[in-house]
Amino acid sequence: MIGKLRHIFFLVSMVLKGIVALAETLSGLTMFFVSTGALRDMTHFLFRNRLLADPHDFIANAIMNSLQDMDVNAHTFIRIYLLLHGLVKLVIFSALLTEKLWTFPVGLTGLGLFIAYQLNRYSYTHATALLVISVLDMLIMVLVWREWVALRQKAANGGSAQH
Repeated sequence: MIGKLRHIFFLVSMVLKGIVALAETLSGLTMFFVSTGALRDMTHFLFRNRLLADPHDFIANAIMNSLQDMDVNAHTFIRIYLLLHGLVKLVIFSALLTEKLWTFPVGLTGLGLFIAYQLNRYSYTHATALLVISVLDMLIMVLVWREWVALRQKAANGGSAQH
């Protein structure tokens, strides 16, 4: 029963992470066609009512402030990062859903490299979002690891895990 729940939780988290990866990919692509000024204007439009209701709204102010400080280099980094991060994660999570054993160490390595890069980038930018993304990726790594162990045990016991 616990194994079945673990597997369902793994599948749900992979689907959700896949949806987030698709959103990242589409956001990265969109940002190639949106200038930094237009991005600021859109964000201001989206958060205008929220800031009028509560001028001290932490999330809205954090987003608005980060965009005010965004230069062309940061905009370029964000669009490339979102595009690549999304595409690579789409590939990783699609492969993990096949349950082929070789995809798990590849997926764990890919996630580990993203975490290392995000934490390195954090050391320069101190962008809290990078820490949040890294923690979420670490949690996903735990789920991937546990699923991999369970599938290897199933294969060792004569189950149908694919090699």
